[in-house]
Amino acid sequence: MKRLTKSNLYIIITCILGIVAYLFHIDMSFNLIGFEWTNVVFLVISIILLNHYMILLPPKGNAISMDSAVYLATTFIFGLEITLIVLLIGSLIFALYQHKISWWKHLTNFSISSIMIISAYYTFILLGGQIGFLHMETTYVYIGTLVVYYAINIIFVGFYFIIGSSENVITFFKDTSTEILFSYLSTLVMTVILGVLIISHGLFGLLLFTSIVVLLSMAFKQYYNLYEEVAKKANTDSLTGLYNHSYFKEVLADFLKNRKGLKLCLALIDIDDFKKFNDNYGHLAGDDLLKKIGALLKEGCKKQEFFVARYGGEEFVIIMENVNKKAAVLFLNTLRKQINDSYYEGVDIFPHRCLSFSGGVTEYDEGVYNSAELIGKADQAMYFAKAQGKNNVQLFDNITITSSLLDHEKEIELLEQQVKFFLYKDVYTYKHSRRVYQYAKEFSNHLQLSDYEKKC
Repeated sequence: MKRLTKSNLYIIITCILGIVAYLFHIDMSFNLIGFEWTNVVFLVISIILLNHYMILLPPKGNAISMDSAVYLATTFIFGLEITLIVLLIGSLIFALYQHKISWWKHLTNFSISSIMIISAYYTFILLGGQIGFLHMETTYVYIGTLVVYYAINIIFVGFYFIIGSSENVITFFKDTSTEILFSYLSTLVMTVILGVLIISHGLFGLLLFTSIVVLLSMAFKQYYNLYEEVAKKANTDSLTGLYNHSYFKEVLADFLKNRKGLKLCLALIDIDDFKKFNDNYGHLAGDDLLKKIGALLKEGCKKQEFFVARYGGEEFVIIMENVNKKAAVLFLNTLRKQINDSYYEGVDIFPHRCLSFSGGVTEYDEGVYNSAELIGKADQAMYFAKAQGKNNVQLFDNITITSSLLDHEKEIELLEQQVKFFLYKDVYTYKHSRRVYQYAKEFSNHLQLSDYEKKC
Protein backbone atom coordinates (compact mmCIF):
# COMPACT_ATOMS: atom_id res chain seq x y z
CA MET A 1 0.00 0.00 0.00
CA LYS A 2 1.34 3.41 -0.97
CA ARG A 3 2.35 5.54 1.96
CA LEU A 4 0.41 8.76 2.54
CA THR A 5 2.92 11.63 2.38
CA LYS A 6 2.54 15.10 3.86
CA SER A 7 2.09 16.54 0.36
CA ASN A 8 -0.69 14.07 -0.49
CA LEU A 9 -2.43 14.73 2.83
CA TYR A 10 -2.21 18.48 2.20
CA ILE A 11 -3.79 18.05 -1.27
CA ILE A 12 -6.63 15.93 0.16
CA ILE A 13 -7.40 18.52 2.86
CA THR A 14 -7.27 21.36 0.30
CA CYS A 15 -9.65 19.54 -2.06
CA ILE A 16 -12.11 18.77 0.75
CA LEU A 17 -12.11 22.41 1.90
CA GLY A 18 -12.59 23.71 -1.64
CA ILE A 19 -15.39 21.30 -2.56
CA VAL A 20 -17.26 21.85 0.74
CA ALA A 21 -16.96 25.63 0.33
CA TYR A 22 -18.21 25.39 -3.26
CA LEU A 23 -21.24 23.21 -2.40
CA PHE A 24 -22.12 25.42 0.54
CA HIS A 25 -22.27 28.56 -1.63
CA ILE A 26 -23.94 27.17 -4.75
CA ASP A 27 -27.70 26.78 -5.08
CA MET A 28 -28.24 23.63 -7.13
CA SER A 29 -31.99 24.28 -7.38
CA PHE A 30 -31.72 27.36 -9.62
CA ASN A 31 -34.13 27.72 -12.53
CA LEU A 32 -32.47 26.29 -15.64
CA ILE A 33 -34.85 28.16 -17.96
CA GLY A 34 -34.68 31.58 -16.37
CA PHE A 35 -31.00 31.41 -15.62
CA GLU A 36 -28.60 33.75 -17.46
CA TRP A 37 -27.01 31.01 -19.57
CA THR A 38 -26.01 33.39 -22.35
CA ASN A 39 -23.74 35.28 -19.97
CA VAL A 40 -22.38 32.02 -18.57
CA VAL A 41 -21.56 30.61 -22.02
CA PHE A 42 -19.72 33.74 -23.15
CA LEU A 43 -17.85 33.98 -19.83
CA VAL A 44 -16.78 30.32 -20.06
CA ILE A 45 -15.58 30.83 -23.66
CA SER A 46 -13.60 33.85 -22.49
CA ILE A 47 -12.03 31.84 -19.62
CA ILE A 48 -11.01 28.99 -21.96
CA LEU A 49 -9.46 31.38 -24.49
CA LEU A 50 -7.57 33.35 -21.85
CA ASN A 51 -6.25 30.13 -20.31
CA HIS A 52 -4.97 29.05 -23.72
CA TYR A 53 -3.58 32.43 -24.79
CA MET A 54 -1.44 33.31 -21.79
CA ILE A 55 0.95 36.28 -21.87
CA LEU A 56 4.59 35.13 -21.78
CA LEU A 57 7.13 37.47 -20.22
CA PRO A 58 10.94 37.25 -20.55
CA PRO A 59 13.44 36.47 -19.22
CA LYS A 60 12.13 33.45 -17.24
CA GLY A 61 9.07 32.79 -19.35
CA ASN A 62 6.62 33.66 -16.59
CA ALA A 63 3.06 33.42 -17.89
CA ILE A 64 0.21 35.72 -16.91
CA SER A 65 -3.35 34.52 -17.45
CA MET A 66 -6.10 37.09 -17.50
CA ASP A 67 -8.72 34.54 -16.41
CA SER A 68 -8.48 35.96 -12.88
CA ALA A 69 -9.63 39.32 -14.23
CA VAL A 70 -12.72 37.61 -15.67
CA TYR A 71 -13.50 35.79 -12.42
CA LEU A 72 -13.14 38.97 -10.34
CA ALA A 73 -15.10 41.13 -12.77
CA THR A 74 -17.84 38.48 -12.91
CA THR A 75 -17.97 38.45 -9.10
CA PHE A 76 -18.29 42.25 -8.96
CA ILE A 77 -20.99 42.45 -11.65
CA PHE A 78 -22.95 39.18 -11.66
CA GLY A 79 -22.37 37.92 -8.11
CA LEU A 80 -20.93 34.81 -6.53
CA GLU A 81 -23.28 32.12 -7.87
CA ILE A 82 -22.72 32.81 -11.58
CA THR A 83 -18.98 33.09 -10.98
CA LEU A 84 -18.89 29.67 -9.31
CA ILE A 85 -20.92 28.11 -12.13
CA VAL A 86 -18.52 29.62 -14.69
CA LEU A 87 -15.62 28.21 -12.67
CA LEU A 88 -17.15 24.70 -12.60
CA ILE A 89 -17.95 24.53 -16.31
CA GLY A 90 -14.63 26.12 -17.28
CA SER A 91 -12.69 23.70 -15.07
CA LEU A 92 -14.49 20.67 -16.55
CA ILE A 93 -13.80 21.78 -20.13
CA PHE A 94 -10.19 22.61 -19.28
CA ALA A 95 -9.75 19.15 -17.65
CA LEU A 96 -11.00 17.48 -20.85
CA TYR A 97 -8.82 19.72 -22.99
CA GLN A 98 -5.75 19.12 -20.83
CA HIS A 99 -6.44 15.42 -20.24
CA LYS A 100 -2.72 14.59 -19.97
CA ILE A 101 -2.55 16.51 -16.68
CA SER A 102 -3.36 14.34 -13.65
CA TRP A 103 -6.97 14.57 -12.46
CA TRP A 104 -5.92 15.43 -8.90
CA LYS A 105 -4.12 18.54 -10.18
CA HIS A 106 -7.29 19.72 -11.93
CA LEU A 107 -9.30 19.03 -8.76
CA THR A 108 -6.76 20.88 -6.60
CA ASN A 109 -6.78 23.91 -8.92
CA PHE A 110 -10.59 23.93 -8.88
CA SER A 111 -10.68 23.72 -5.07
CA ILE A 112 -8.15 26.52 -4.57
CA SER A 113 -9.91 28.71 -7.16
CA SER A 114 -13.23 28.16 -5.36
CA ILE A 115 -11.77 29.31 -2.05
CA MET A 116 -10.10 32.29 -3.75
CA ILE A 117 -13.34 33.45 -5.43
CA ILE A 118 -15.47 32.96 -2.30
CA SER A 119 -12.91 34.82 -0.15
CA ALA A 120 -12.74 37.65 -2.70
CA TYR A 121 -16.54 37.93 -2.77
CA TYR A 122 -16.87 38.30 1.01
CA THR A 123 -13.98 40.77 1.09
CA PHE A 124 -15.71 42.82 -1.62
CA ILE A 125 -18.99 42.87 0.35
CA LEU A 126 -17.32 43.63 3.72
CA LEU A 127 -15.39 46.57 2.22
CA GLY A 128 -18.62 48.11 0.94
CA GLY A 129 -18.71 46.91 -2.66
CA GLN A 130 -22.03 46.68 -4.52
CA ILE A 131 -22.79 43.86 -6.94
CA GLY A 132 -23.49 45.21 -10.44
CA PHE A 133 -21.72 48.54 -9.94
CA LEU A 134 -18.15 49.85 -10.18
CA HIS A 135 -17.35 52.94 -8.14
CA MET A 136 -13.93 54.33 -8.96
CA GLU A 137 -13.96 56.58 -5.88
CA THR A 138 -13.73 53.43 -3.71
CA THR A 139 -10.56 52.03 -5.26
CA TYR A 140 -9.52 50.51 -1.95
CA VAL A 141 -12.42 48.02 -2.24
CA TYR A 142 -10.99 46.51 -5.43
CA ILE A 143 -7.40 46.62 -4.19
CA GLY A 144 -8.39 44.90 -0.95
CA THR A 145 -10.37 42.24 -2.81
CA LEU A 146 -7.45 41.57 -5.17
CA VAL A 147 -4.98 41.30 -2.26
CA VAL A 148 -7.14 38.70 -0.51
CA TYR A 149 -7.71 36.82 -3.79
CA TYR A 150 -3.99 36.43 -4.46
CA ALA A 151 -3.01 35.99 -0.80
CA ILE A 152 -5.19 32.87 -0.67
CA ASN A 153 -3.48 31.60 -3.82
CA ILE A 154 0.04 32.21 -2.45
CA ILE A 155 -0.76 30.57 0.88
CA PHE A 156 -2.26 27.37 -0.57
CA VAL A 157 0.24 26.91 -3.40
CA GLY A 158 3.16 28.10 -1.29
CA PHE A 159 2.63 25.68 1.55
CA TYR A 160 2.40 22.80 -0.91
CA PHE A 161 5.89 23.55 -2.25
CA ILE A 162 7.23 24.22 1.25
CA ILE A 163 5.95 20.87 2.51
CA GLY A 164 7.22 19.03 -0.57
CA SER A 165 10.69 20.59 -0.78
CA SER A 166 11.33 21.75 2.81
CA GLU A 167 12.02 25.23 1.46
CA ASN A 168 12.48 28.16 3.80
CA VAL A 169 9.08 29.80 4.37
CA ILE A 170 10.33 33.40 4.52
CA THR A 171 12.52 32.99 1.44
CA PHE A 172 9.70 31.42 -0.58
CA PHE A 173 7.11 34.06 0.19
CA LYS A 174 9.62 36.86 -0.31
CA ASP A 175 10.66 35.60 -3.76
CA THR A 176 7.09 34.78 -4.79
CA SER A 177 5.70 38.15 -3.75
CA THR A 178 8.40 39.96 -5.74
CA GLU A 179 7.84 37.88 -8.88
CA ILE A 180 4.04 38.20 -9.03
CA LEU A 181 3.74 41.88 -8.10
CA PHE A 182 3.45 42.80 -11.79
CA SER A 183 0.80 40.11 -12.22
CA TYR A 184 -1.23 41.62 -9.34
CA LEU A 185 -1.15 45.10 -10.79
CA SER A 186 -2.01 43.85 -14.29
CA THR A 187 -4.97 41.84 -12.99
CA LEU A 188 -6.28 44.82 -11.02
CA VAL A 189 -6.18 47.13 -14.04
CA MET A 190 -7.64 44.51 -16.41
CA THR A 191 -10.44 43.67 -13.92
CA VAL A 192 -11.54 47.30 -13.77
CA ILE A 193 -11.32 47.64 -17.57
CA LEU A 194 -13.38 44.49 -18.10
CA GLY A 195 -15.95 45.57 -15.53
CA VAL A 196 -16.42 48.95 -17.21
CA LEU A 197 -16.72 47.29 -20.65
CA ILE A 198 -19.34 44.78 -19.47
CA ILE A 199 -21.42 47.41 -17.64
CA SER A 200 -21.35 49.82 -20.58
CA HIS A 201 -21.46 47.40 -23.55
CA GLY A 202 -22.64 44.07 -22.14
CA LEU A 203 -21.39 40.90 -23.83
CA PHE A 204 -19.82 42.96 -26.62
CA GLY A 205 -17.53 44.47 -23.98
CA LEU A 206 -16.53 40.96 -22.85
CA LEU A 207 -15.86 39.98 -26.48
CA LEU A 208 -13.79 43.12 -27.03
CA PHE A 209 -11.76 42.50 -23.86
CA THR A 210 -11.09 38.85 -24.76
CA SER A 211 -10.04 39.78 -28.31
CA ILE A 212 -7.60 42.41 -27.08
CA VAL A 213 -6.01 40.02 -24.56
CA VAL A 214 -5.70 37.24 -27.18
CA LEU A 215 -4.00 39.66 -29.61
CA LEU A 216 -1.69 40.84 -26.81
CA SER A 217 -0.85 37.22 -26.04
CA MET A 218 0.10 36.57 -29.68
CA ALA A 219 2.23 39.71 -29.81
CA PHE A 220 4.00 38.90 -26.54
CA LYS A 221 4.59 35.33 -27.70
CA GLN A 222 6.35 36.57 -30.83
CA TYR A 223 8.39 38.96 -28.70
CA TYR A 224 9.24 36.19 -26.25
CA ASN A 225 10.27 33.80 -29.06
CA LEU A 226 12.53 36.50 -30.49
CA TYR A 227 14.02 37.11 -27.05
CA GLU A 228 14.63 33.38 -26.56
CA GLU A 229 16.31 33.14 -29.95
CA VAL A 230 18.64 36.05 -29.21
CA ALA A 231 19.34 34.78 -25.68
CA LYS A 232 20.08 31.29 -27.00
CA LYS A 233 22.63 32.66 -29.46
CA ALA A 234 24.23 34.75 -26.72
CA ASN A 235 24.40 31.77 -24.34
CA THR A 236 25.50 29.13 -26.85
CA ASP A 237 28.99 28.19 -27.98
CA SER A 238 28.93 28.60 -31.77
CA LEU A 239 31.27 25.66 -32.41
CA THR A 240 29.88 22.84 -30.25
CA GLY A 241 26.30 24.00 -29.79
CA LEU A 242 26.64 23.64 -26.02
CA TYR A 243 26.20 26.46 -23.53
CA ASN A 244 29.18 28.80 -23.34
CA HIS A 245 31.49 29.84 -20.50
CA SER A 246 29.68 33.01 -19.49
CA TYR A 247 26.29 31.34 -19.30
CA PHE A 248 27.76 28.49 -17.27
CA LYS A 249 29.11 30.96 -14.71
CA GLU A 250 25.70 32.61 -14.53
CA VAL A 251 23.87 29.28 -14.06
CA LEU A 252 26.35 28.05 -11.44
CA ALA A 253 26.01 31.27 -9.43
CA ASP A 254 22.24 30.88 -9.58
CA PHE A 255 22.48 27.25 -8.44
CA LEU A 256 24.61 28.19 -5.45
CA LYS A 257 22.22 30.92 -4.35
CA ASN A 258 20.11 29.68 -1.42
CA ARG A 259 21.07 26.04 -2.04
CA LYS A 260 21.40 24.98 1.62
CA GLY A 261 20.77 21.27 2.09
CA LEU A 262 20.76 20.60 -1.67
CA LYS A 263 23.32 18.28 -3.29
CA LEU A 264 25.35 19.65 -6.16
CA CYS A 265 28.46 18.33 -7.91
CA LEU A 266 30.64 20.02 -10.49
CA ALA A 267 32.78 18.20 -13.05
CA LEU A 268 35.51 19.77 -15.17
CA ILE A 269 36.93 17.68 -18.01
CA ASP A 270 39.79 18.18 -20.45
CA ILE A 271 40.23 16.32 -23.74
CA ASP A 272 43.49 14.35 -23.54
CA ASP A 273 46.27 15.22 -26.02
CA PHE A 274 44.08 17.58 -27.99
CA LYS A 275 47.07 19.76 -28.91
CA LYS A 276 48.76 16.74 -30.47
CA PHE A 277 45.67 16.10 -32.61
CA ASN A 278 45.57 19.76 -33.65
CA ASP A 279 49.26 19.78 -34.57
CA ASN A 280 48.91 16.63 -36.68
CA TYR A 281 45.66 17.27 -38.50
CA GLY A 282 45.17 21.04 -38.31
CA HIS A 283 42.75 23.35 -36.52
CA LEU A 284 39.75 22.56 -38.75
CA ALA A 285 40.03 18.88 -37.84
CA GLY A 286 40.44 19.93 -34.21
CA ASP A 287 37.21 21.93 -34.43
CA ASP A 288 35.41 18.87 -35.83
CA LEU A 289 36.74 16.80 -32.93
CA LEU A 290 35.42 19.34 -30.43
CA LYS A 291 32.01 19.17 -32.13
CA LYS A 292 32.09 15.38 -31.83
CA ILE A 293 33.03 15.49 -28.14
CA GLY A 294 30.40 18.15 -27.49
CA ALA A 295 27.71 15.99 -29.11
CA LEU A 296 28.75 12.94 -27.08
CA LEU A 297 28.69 14.91 -23.83
CA LYS A 298 25.30 16.42 -24.64
CA GLU A 299 23.83 13.00 -25.43
CA GLY A 300 25.38 11.47 -22.30
CA CYS A 301 23.95 14.19 -20.01
CA LYS A 302 20.53 14.33 -21.70
CA LYS A 303 18.88 11.49 -19.76
CA GLN A 304 19.93 12.82 -16.34
CA GLU A 305 19.17 16.41 -17.43
CA PHE A 306 22.61 17.58 -16.32
CA PHE A 307 23.83 21.00 -17.42
CA VAL A 308 26.81 20.73 -19.79
CA ALA A 309 28.81 23.60 -21.29
CA ARG A 310 32.06 24.32 -23.06
CA TYR A 311 34.36 25.91 -20.52
CA GLY A 312 36.98 27.02 -23.03
CA GLY A 313 39.44 25.45 -25.49
CA GLU A 314 39.21 21.69 -25.07
CA GLU A 315 37.67 21.91 -21.59
CA PHE A 316 34.04 21.20 -20.74
CA VAL A 317 32.03 21.47 -17.55
CA ILE A 318 29.03 19.59 -16.17
CA ILE A 319 26.71 20.66 -13.33
CA MET A 320 25.05 17.70 -11.62
CA GLU A 321 22.18 18.73 -9.34
CA ASN A 322 20.75 16.41 -6.64
CA VAL A 323 23.73 14.05 -7.03
CA ASN A 324 26.33 13.13 -4.39
CA LYS A 325 30.05 12.85 -5.13
CA LYS A 326 30.09 9.04 -5.47
CA ALA A 327 27.26 9.06 -7.99
CA ALA A 328 28.92 11.97 -9.84
CA VAL A 329 32.24 10.10 -10.18
CA LEU A 330 30.39 6.96 -11.30
CA PHE A 331 28.46 8.93 -13.94
CA LEU A 332 31.57 10.69 -15.24
CA ASN A 333 33.48 7.38 -15.49
CA THR A 334 30.57 5.86 -17.40
CA LEU A 335 30.59 8.85 -19.73
CA ARG A 336 34.35 8.56 -20.15
CA LYS A 337 34.08 4.89 -21.15
CA GLN A 338 31.33 5.70 -23.65
CA ILE A 339 33.61 8.27 -25.25
CA ASN A 340 36.48 5.73 -25.20
CA ASP A 341 34.28 3.37 -27.21
CA SER A 342 33.27 6.05 -29.75
CA TYR A 343 35.53 5.71 -32.78
CA TYR A 344 36.85 8.83 -34.45
CA GLU A 345 39.20 8.97 -37.41
CA GLY A 346 42.74 9.88 -36.38
CA VAL A 347 42.59 8.58 -32.79
CA ASP A 348 45.53 6.25 -33.54
CA ILE A 349 47.94 9.07 -32.70
CA PHE A 350 46.63 9.24 -29.12
CA PRO A 351 48.55 7.28 -26.47
CA HIS A 352 45.37 5.40 -25.48
CA ARG A 353 44.40 4.84 -29.14
CA CYS A 354 40.94 6.26 -28.48
CA LEU A 355 39.11 9.45 -27.55
CA SER A 356 39.57 10.15 -23.86
CA PHE A 357 39.37 12.86 -21.25
CA SER A 358 40.66 13.56 -17.76
CA GLY A 359 37.99 14.67 -15.34
CA GLY A 360 37.84 16.30 -11.93
CA VAL A 361 34.79 16.21 -9.66
CA THR A 362 34.01 18.26 -6.57
CA GLU A 363 30.95 18.37 -4.35
CA TYR A 364 29.39 21.56 -3.04
CA ASP A 365 29.29 21.95 0.73
CA GLU A 366 28.53 24.74 3.18
CA GLY A 367 32.23 25.59 3.42
CA VAL A 368 32.46 26.64 -0.24
CA TYR A 369 32.67 30.43 -0.35
CA ASN A 370 31.63 31.05 -3.98
CA SER A 371 31.47 29.55 -7.45
CA ALA A 372 35.12 30.43 -8.18
CA GLU A 373 36.24 28.26 -5.27
CA LEU A 374 34.09 25.36 -6.47
CA ILE A 375 35.50 25.64 -9.99
CA GLY A 376 39.02 25.84 -8.56
CA LYS A 377 38.58 22.55 -6.69
CA ALA A 378 37.23 20.81 -9.79
CA ASP A 379 40.14 22.24 -11.76
CA GLN A 380 42.70 20.89 -9.28
CA ALA A 381 41.06 17.47 -9.32
CA MET A 382 41.11 17.48 -13.13
CA TYR A 383 44.83 18.24 -13.38
CA PHE A 384 45.49 15.67 -10.70
CA ALA A 385 43.78 13.21 -13.06
CA LYS A 386 46.15 14.39 -15.81
CA ALA A 387 49.11 13.71 -13.51
CA GLN A 388 47.82 10.17 -12.91
CA GLY A 389 48.26 9.26 -16.57
CA LYS A 390 45.14 10.82 -18.16
CA ASN A 391 41.92 9.03 -19.19
CA ASN A 392 40.63 8.85 -15.62
CA VAL A 393 38.37 10.72 -13.20
CA GLN A 394 39.50 12.06 -9.83
CA LEU A 395 37.43 13.36 -6.92
CA PHE A 396 38.73 16.48 -5.19
CA ASP A 397 40.34 15.61 -1.89
CA ASN A 398 42.24 18.26 0.01
CA ILE A 399 44.74 15.78 1.46
CA THR A 400 45.47 14.17 -1.91
CA ILE A 401 45.86 17.50 -3.67
CA THR A 402 48.18 18.82 -0.94
CA SER A 403 50.26 15.65 -1.15
CA SER A 404 50.46 16.10 -4.91
CA LEU A 405 51.77 19.64 -4.44
CA LEU A 406 54.51 18.37 -2.08
CA ASP A 407 55.50 15.70 -4.61
CA HIS A 408 55.66 18.39 -7.28
CA GLU A 409 57.99 20.51 -5.13
CA LYS A 410 60.25 17.46 -4.59
CA GLU A 411 60.39 16.89 -8.35
CA ILE A 412 61.43 20.50 -8.86
CA GLU A 413 64.17 20.18 -6.25
CA LEU A 414 65.44 16.99 -7.92
CA LEU A 415 65.51 18.69 -11.31
CA GLU A 416 67.42 21.60 -9.82
CA GLN A 417 70.04 19.24 -8.37
CA GLN A 418 70.46 17.60 -11.78
CA VAL A 419 70.92 21.00 -13.38
CA LYS A 420 73.60 21.84 -10.79
CA PHE A 421 75.39 18.54 -11.47
CA PHE A 422 75.57 19.00 -15.22
CA LEU A 423 76.38 22.69 -15.17
CA TYR A 424 78.75 23.00 -12.21
CA LYS A 425 81.73 23.45 -14.57
CA ASP A 426 80.09 26.36 -16.38
CA VAL A 427 79.18 28.94 -13.72
CA TYR A 428 77.79 31.46 -16.17
CA THR A 429 75.44 28.95 -17.84
CA TYR A 430 74.35 27.63 -14.46
CA LYS A 431 73.50 31.11 -13.14
CA HIS A 432 71.61 31.93 -16.32
CA SER A 433 69.61 28.67 -16.17
CA ARG A 434 68.94 29.22 -12.48
CA ARG A 435 67.51 32.68 -13.18
CA VAL A 436 65.31 31.35 -16.01
CA TYR A 437 64.05 28.58 -13.75
CA GLN A 438 63.28 31.06 -10.96
CA TYR A 439 61.46 33.38 -13.34
CA ALA A 440 59.39 30.48 -14.67
CA LYS A 441 58.55 29.35 -11.15
CA GLU A 442 57.49 32.85 -10.07
CA PHE A 443 55.38 33.31 -13.21
CA SER A 444 53.62 29.98 -12.68
CA ASN A 445 52.77 30.92 -9.09
CA HIS A 446 51.62 34.40 -10.09
CA LEU A 447 49.38 33.00 -12.85
CA GLN A 448 47.99 30.44 -10.40
CA LEU A 449 48.71 27.56 -12.77
CA SER A 450 47.74 24.03 -11.84
CA ASP A 451 50.27 21.33 -10.94
CA TYR A 452 49.97 19.80 -14.38
CA GLU A 453 50.57 23.13 -16.15
CA LYS A 454 53.60 23.83 -13.96
CA LYS A 455 55.09 20.49 -14.89
CA CYS A 456 54.51 21.11 -18.59
